[in-house]
Amino acid sequence: MQKNTYIHIAWYVISDYFLSLVAWFLFSLHRERLLNEDALLSFNDPFLIYSALAVPLGWVILFLLTGSYSESLYKKSRLNEITHTMIITLLGTLCIFFFLIINDKKANYGYYYNVFFTLFFLQLVLVLVGRTILLAIAKRHLVNGAVSFSTLFIGNNPRALKIYQEIRRNFSYLGFNPVGYLSPDDNRNNLARFIPRLGSLNEMEQVIDAHRVSTVIIALDKHEEHGTEALVNRLVEKDVDIKLVPTTLDI
Repeated sequence: MQKNTYIHIAWYVISDYFLSLVAWFLFSLHRERLLNEDALLSFNDPFLIYSALAVPLGWVILFLLTGSYSESLYKKSRLNEITHTMIITLLGTLCIFFFLIINDKKANYGYYYNVFFTLFFLQLVLVLVGRTILLAIAKRHLVNGAVSFSTLFIGNNPRALKIYQEIRRNFSYLGFNPVGYLSPDDNRNNLARFIPRLGSLNEMEQVIDAHRVSTVIIALDKHEEHGTEALVNRLVEKDVDIKLVPTTLDI
């Protein structure tokens, strides 16, 4: 992976924090106008100062606890991120509403609906804008080949060859960069025509370390699948993504 172009997950955190701060400031302006049409938002207001510090931090903690920062930007799905962000934003808005807004001195129920949905949409739209920009940049890095993931194949058979060809032909945007394969024997067919054999299955851990492998694709023959569980048990000790090629029965 090229470090000069790699976008760290910390940028996700920074984007969420500052855009949550902007959302809260805009919401506070709107809320103040609803409570008192003649009032202007005071930057000396202790509630505004403390809430401007606490609320964005609270959003970041909530996103952290719900797994938003547990995965690299290059492995995130934009559709999943939109769905996840909507659900967590709704949850966070409910918490803020019942902790900070429910006691506002306003007898009109329309006010509460107004401020709730205003906060929800401001937070959702601004955070999604920041996240979408970062994910778009990350996706462009993958498509351009500026960032890629060293990928190791386990197995050298027609199934492994088919997966390799699919990755090269249809899934290059995922950033997989096959560096080689491991197999029980030195068969010169299938994957051996495209990528080198890096050793046997007994050398898996050493190969992963030597080639800085970040993704392992297990594609064994039917008669070899009995060893899949043992391989996975060994791989969980390494910091790699494990991908298993399903059989027809699995599907």
